[in-house]
Amino acid sequence: MKKRRLQFSCADDACQQLSKTIIAYAHAAFPVGGSDCAQATRESLLDMALRLAENKDDVFAINPRQIPMLKSAIKWYFSEVEDNSHLQMSLLGKLSRR
Repeated sequence: MKKRRLQFSCADDACQQLSKTIIAYAHAAFPVGGSDCAQATRESLLDMALRLAENKDDVFAINPRQIPMLKSAIKWYFSEVEDNSHLQMSLLGKLSRR
């Protein structure tokens, strides 16, 4: 049986913010020149960030396997780049399974 994808709500520019967060995390955690596995992860994250930024729908489907990496990206971003605990909790809440 296929696992159901998480429907991430793009309300309040959440998709744009998550895209920005993923890009910063991908560049910091997986710099160019790393292992093949790290480069594959980097490209996967950057691809998702691009799709999020270009998304015009109210929701964005996320594979459940990607959720732990996205949560790590959010936690890192809001501890190292931007201090906005309200936005951090909002994004993490949208990634929680309902």
